[in-house]
Amino acid sequence: MKKEVPVRIAYNARGKQFYMQIRKPVFIMNSASVTKNEHSAVMSGVKTILKIIGLEKEIQINDLGCWNQGSGEHESIDWYLAEAQVKTANGCQIYDDDLLKLYRKSPLTKNLLHFVVMIIDKDLTSKRDDGAWYNFVIGDSFPDIGVVLSVKRFRGLSDSQKQEECIKTLVMHELGHVFLAASGRNGIDALSDQSNSSVLYKDHCDQECVMRQGGRVPDAWEKLSEDRLKSGKPFCKKCIDEMKRYIK
Repeated sequence: MKKEVPVRIAYNARGKQFYMQIRKPVFIMNSASVTKNEHSAVMSGVKTILKIIGLEKEIQINDLGCWNQGSGEHESIDWYLAEAQVKTANGCQIYDDDLLKLYRKSPLTKNLLHFVVMIIDKDLTSKRDDGAWYNFVIGDSFPDIGVVLSVKRFRGLSDSQKQEECIKTLVMHELGHVFLAASGRNGIDALSDQSNSSVLYKDHCDQECVMRQGGRVPDAWEKLSEDRLKSGKPFCKKCIDEMKRYIK
């Protein structure tokens, strides 16, 4: 008997319904200046979250490295970065929405449906609800595509081990969004706690969990990483249950 592939109903930007495959392989790619240790931290984070949700043997990880198949459209990670580059008050940055939307059209996605984990060392940015640019963001996720991560802001940490742990926390956080951890819930910032937080963040967690918001970079991400290492549990039970329910 043929095993059914888990799918979810999703909607594109025009509101058209489509079916989204859930248990897809993960493709990891990085820009040329991402270091071996930064890449290894991402790989470790991907393996950790897959193990937590019980898919470490079912979902294959394909490491493409600094992906480059040519100089044409959709043929290299550099092409995507160039196409998604915008000029803001903070200089040239990569617009996260454009980057992931462009990747949706990648020949790689047509050949084999997958989640991408794209690691770059340039500043990402995104738009606020009022259309203004954020100063920067360090990661973003689309449930049907995958995630993009910027390691740039963690390079200011003098301790290389802290850098790597923050990167590992970041990839687990963003993939958590892909697997709908904390979706629809209101959470707190890592530098707040339940008793003193007056600001809540949509689609984030209020427990000692990597799905809390990390508003201040790198401080909040150091805190998230310290809590993760101290407890030995990146995700709270509620977030784990939500991810497992999503990928069933």
